[in-house]
Amino acid sequence: MAKAFVKYRDVFEPSELAEFIQLLNSRGVEFETEDFDDILPGSIYGTSPINKGTTIKIREADFSKVDALLNADAANLLDTVDKDYHLFSFSDEELLEIVAKADEWSAFDYQIAKSILSSRGITLGDERIQQLKSDRLDQLAQPEPSQSVLIAWGYALAFLGGLIGVFIGWSLWNSKKVLPNGKRTYNYTMNDRKHGRRIFFLGLIMSIALLVYRFTSTSL
Repeated sequence: MAKAFVKYRDVFEPSELAEFIQLLNSRGVEFETEDFDDILPGSIYGTSPINKGTTIKIREADFSKVDALLNADAANLLDTVDKDYHLFSFSDEELLEIVAKADEWSAFDYQIAKSILSSRGITLGDERIQQLKSDRLDQLAQPEPSQSVLIAWGYALAFLGGLIGVFIGWSLWNSKKVLPNGKRTYNYTMNDRKHGRRIFFLGLIMSIALLVYRFTSTSL
């Protein structure tokens, strides 16, 4: 059974999306796209778009391959960079942060940051870069702090038979995040996930009980 596609990155510019898709197609990488449009409700004019773009999804096994493709493609463009490009004004510490948090930057900026550091006498070997990536993954894999307030609301709403409580329980119990290497890990601590499981089943039981009560009351 083929593994599901997971989010690789969001693309906001149509030209960048077209180039990205062309690159994936040329290398035979399977992918899916999903348009999104985050909006701000409540405007006097209705709704206002904030971010509009496309999510690129690929298989977990292809993450490192696509990373390499994008980095190689970006490396070929280094000679075309103008010297007034904003990264040239970054400090060494800021450039090192770009390398460490490559998932937050484009492959182009990542390659430029390494190039500028090298021109300043700071050469990052493969071992150092791998260590930075490993540290970054460990940082991102850490679960969210204890959700005590959300847990309390979840129990209260579940006890009242509200479906919102069921949703909160399911989210605490099962929600995951995708790491830059394509791996997925749970968002919350094991203890919070146990609470989420209890909230989910409590809410489900209370919702069914409330539905049965209303049905029998109406039938009498």
